[in-house]
Amino acid sequence: MSLEISSFRIKEVVKITKFVKNHGPVLASFQQKQEQLFMEKLIKSRKALEIPCETRWYSCFLSISRVLCNKKVLIQTFEDPTLSNIYLKDENYIEI
Repeated sequence: MSLEISSFRIKEVVKITKFVKNHGPVLASFQQKQEQLFMEKLIKSRKALEIPCETRWYSCFLSISRVLCNKKVLIQTFEDPTLSNIYLKDENYIEI
């Protein structure tokens, strides 16, 4: 994988993570859906999203792995019609 692609992927992960963490209703929905999927045994763990530290490579790896670990939760969160009505006009809205 080239450096440009890696850098682009890390930026995408940071954008997704920051959006979830900076929007209270989205974060609450994410946590609720994560708990529900965990209880239904559709996901293996309830790991929080992490924003990477620019000077530490491992934090980038951790951030990417947390987004991948929570892929189902993130998809359900972003597909929630009540949230999409609120944030469709948001300039930071993320299209999956």
